[in-house]
Amino acid sequence: MRGKSSSLTAWRFAGARGLFVLVTLFLLERRRLPQPLLYLSAYIEANKTEYYERLQRTRTHGDWRGWLLYFLEGVEVTARLAAAQVTALIALRDTYRARFAGQAGVRHSTQAPGAHVQANVVAFVELLEACRNGGAGHVIYASSSSVYGARTDAPFREIDRCDTPVSVYAATKLAMEALAQAYGALHDLPLTGLRFFTVYGPWGRPDMAVFAFAQRIRRGEPVTLYDQGRMRRDFTCIDDTVEAVRRLVARGPQPGPAEVFNIGHRDPVPVWQFLHALEQALGRPARIEHRAAPPGDVPVTCADPTRLEAAIGTWEWTPLDRGLARFVAWLQAWDPA
Repeated sequence: MRGKSSSLTAWRFAGARGLFVLVTLFLLERRRLPQPLLYLSAYIEANKTEYYERLQRTRTHGDWRGWLLYFLEGVEVTARLAAAQVTALIALRDTYRARFAGQAGVRHSTQAPGAHVQANVVAFVELLEACRNGGAGHVIYASSSSVYGARTDAPFREIDRCDTPVSVYAATKLAMEALAQAYGALHDLPLTGLRFFTVYGPWGRPDMAVFAFAQRIRRGEPVTLYDQGRMRRDFTCIDDTVEAVRRLVARGPQPGPAEVFNIGHRDPVPVWQFLHALEQALGRPARIEHRAAPPGDVPVTCADPTRLEAAIGTWEWTPLDRGLARFVAWLQAWDPA
């Protein structure tokens, strides 16, 4: 990447503000911001969805950085790609294209399966076509730990079978990985899929457990704990996630078939334990309501990072208590009420 010192500054900025700012940083580093700004502005008005509208109202608080994240998360959530978008993608010729936008939410996919198919499958095909025709040098896209299904034989490896998804969301992510393999084979398009494992930290989505639990505890509202909190999750701090993506970008595309990497640390904790650590970070107890696990939730997520570390070297791990302390410090500054 050009401009080493400025790159390091930019990545520190990303680590502090969240995964989706990476998209803008790629554009800034490549001096391609004007076209993608047109791309974003042309897209937002035509392709808003109720899901991201709700998240935007929850998170922005009039802060321009919240609006930026809303834009970056909300783009590409339907199959319609405006001409300005394709122009912007072609302008990225011989550079990287990071595609972290899409329709998120395991439980939401049960309620709105069509929205997930449109955003994560149909729109992904349109994006791949634009990248293929525009000559993108390397496409990095977001998959999910959900592709591993309801298995319990952790840790999960990229070579493990992933043909038993238990949610529509997981099925769409598997479809994206299959499409990436096909486009890589057919068109020699370098593609890298990242299976993210429960990313948390500053500027996270308000519907994720870390953000939602913290706000409910602060307001004295009850927190819903499913299955007594026995489900285990491989919580991954945003700073660690950004560092892994940064190194994969610096590593560049590799010859051969499309790649897939786990982005997680092989350290799952029960949700009840995570909730206790969050209570300690906030200095407040939670009011807990217990419910049965909803359809689509899996018993455990646990990444084997061996392949990732073979590609990028030793990968530092942020302990959960320290990561939550950083998140709480940010949250209390962002929303002092």
